[in-house]
Amino acid sequence: MNEPRILITLKDLARLQFRAIDELKTKSQQIIYLEKLGFSQREITIHCHCSYSTITKVLEQYKDSQTFWTPKKCGPKPKNNEQNVAIVLSIADSLDFFTTQQIKIILSHQFNITMSNTLIGVILKENRYKFAPLQKIPKLSKEQKAARVKFAAFWLTHPELIPHIKYSDESRKSSQNDRFVTWIKIDLENFLEAEKYAKSQMFFCVIGLDYKSDIYFVSNHEDSYEYQEILLDVLDEIARVDSDAIFQQDGATIHRTSSNIEHIRAKMRVIIKWPSDSPDLNVIEMVWARVKKFYMLGILLIKLKVSKIFSKD
Repeated sequence: MNEPRILITLKDLARLQFRAIDELKTKSQQIIYLEKLGFSQREITIHCHCSYSTITKVLEQYKDSQTFWTPKKCGPKPKNNEQNVAIVLSIADSLDFFTTQQIKIILSHQFNITMSNTLIGVILKENRYKFAPLQKIPKLSKEQKAARVKFAAFWLTHPELIPHIKYSDESRKSSQNDRFVTWIKIDLENFLEAEKYAKSQMFFCVIGLDYKSDIYFVSNHEDSYEYQEILLDVLDEIARVDSDAIFQQDGATIHRTSSNIEHIRAKMRVIIKWPSDSPDLNVIEMVWARVKKFYMLGILLIKLKVSKIFSKD
């Protein structure tokens, strides 16, 4: 009886060959093996996922020295070890403000570690540091600091009075943007035309627990008479909301005139000795940031609407 014939197609043969190829350890061995089997360079590039130049280098080196060509290592550099990262962060935590160059010098002299400014910057960014200008704060004298501490201590010992405080303040917003940082296209000039004395608008408002007044637009040279005109509306409204209200105002000259103090005292209690340069004690400062944002947005919308009207045929 004749033995059964086993038919193997070319596709099956190729499958068996490639399975053997995949068991080879390196890509150079796979290239040489496929070349000996008679595969074209195009077929080798498809299976080994490499370029024609790589195939040429592998075959030439194997032909000359019977050794396998090893490609240079590429891709991202290995990450810095955890110990060096910890040292960089410990240095950063010990300094109030610093540059990457300062950290680089400390690493070199104290820890004998060589690290580039770029790598130090990457480590800092990955650990919630940012490179930004320092925020300016008013410089206070010892007397001013003592007054603030004394003032804050009083309210800590009299918390029952805090809900009755109605915080008032004026704030000026210039129509000229005071932030000179913006996104621009590369290679374009980064200039901003600025007026020396830009036009501005002054706001006034009062806020408190479960209370907010209207926002008043006042003149930039507000006088005692104009201030009292505003108080006529505000104080009566506050008195209706809170009969035990305490009116707060800062140390501006027009606020401290005897006529204005008497005017307020006729309606409610008033805080006279509010410490100077104390925005952190006045919660209304959080309101001004949003008011100024919407004020600038309003100017932009007005300009867009006007330009749209004039652009119509």
